[in-house]
Amino acid sequence: ITADFNQFTFINKINYLEFPVYLHWEIFGTEKLKFFLDLGVYTAWAISTSQTTVNSNSLDQNQILYDLEKHNRGDFGVYVGSGLSYAFPFGTLQLEGNFKSGFANILPANHITKDNPVVSTNQVPSVQLSFLFPFSKQSRK
Repeated sequence: ITADFNQFTFINKINYLEFPVYLHWEIFGTEKLKFFLDLGVYTAWAISTSQTTVNSNSLDQNQILYDLEKHNRGDFGVYVGSGLSYAFPFGTLQLEGNFKSGFANILPANHITKDNPVVSTNQVPSVQLSFLFPFSKQSRK
């Protein structure tokens, strides 16, 4: 969550424990090199948070604070990604770009005052490099 007040920037970092469930489609490619698409949902639970003031410490009292005890710790949303995978004899290397968009407001919406934004959802673009190890020889087929 980033808020800007007259060129002063406040940043709240929230760490989540996340549980994704998604489908993995290998769209096209050769036996070893494949293009894939992932689509699914996730649910997450906030486990820690930190707040910092980037430009000035004099406006700490105006900071929009995320409080693990008071605000929405849960999140859920959609997950979409695509990438390339290459199969080695001992596993598969994957490079994937993905995007997650949450549906839950992190901060409670406050329509009477302007303290909290009306919408405060998670939106996370990322790039992942993964190596997958098979559990058995049958899972490689």
